[in-house]
Amino acid sequence: MDPNAPVTQQQLQEALENLRNELMEFMRGIETNMLRAFHGYAAGQSQRLSSVEHELAAVKNRLAKVEDRVLALETERPK
Repeated sequence: MDPNAPVTQQQLQEALENLRNELMEFMRGIETNMLRAFHGYAAGQSQRLSSVEHELAAVKNRLAKVEDRVLALETERPK
């Protein structure tokens, strides 16, 4: 095909439509990759948050036991 040959309006429209379709597919691929990356990040953050919540519950439980022991010592009457 001669690069200097004139093109018809129909050929130009077809070429533009093909280019548009290729660009849309490329953009969908980028969108998919970004969504996968965000999903992976969110899943990791969710696991970290769950771990922190479990650790916090354990710390609260231990603190409550210490407070109970201190209260028992404070309210114990001397003999």
